[in-house]
Amino acid sequence: MRILNIIFLLTFISCQSQNCDCEGFIDWESDKIINIYSDSNGKTKIAELHNDLINDDFLIFRILESNKNYFKVEIGRAMTENRITGWIKKIKEIVVDDRNYSDSQTLNLYTEPNLESKIKNKITEYSTEHYTIKNCKGKWIYAHQVKDGEVIEGWLEPSMQCPNPYTTCN
Repeated sequence: MRILNIIFLLTFISCQSQNCDCEGFIDWESDKIINIYSDSNGKTKIAELHNDLINDDFLIFRILESNKNYFKVEIGRAMTENRITGWIKKIKEIVVDDRNYSDSQTLNLYTEPNLESKIKNKITEYSTEHYTIKNCKGKWIYAHQVKDGEVIEGWLEPSMQCPNPYTTCN
């Protein structure tokens, strides 16, 4: 009976969402349709959005919550004031850039969403590649990238995030 209780508790915790306050954008090269759902399990679709590649009007968002497979977001095109709140599936096109604009600067990705945790990856060279947002907690983003066949991932601190698809965040 104890094992069943532990299994239930672990399953319950893993299905819970956590609060977030992070920003990002849909990869500006993507024409993929982003389905917006009213619920956190993707059962009821309420809208479909996509980047306007012709007019360079890209989807930007603020993540409000995260669970295992979905983010709750406020999302809309950057040049329009209209935003919709709903859940989007975690996909590789949900991205953020980093603010490591110099080869002389080191970007740390951490094992936990705090500066006291161990460093999981150190990036010492400038890159224009986006990071896929895998998760968030508070203002921290769990960033993931594959570069030259190597997986680079970890928690990206808030001051090193650039959620702007149009410019750097200097």
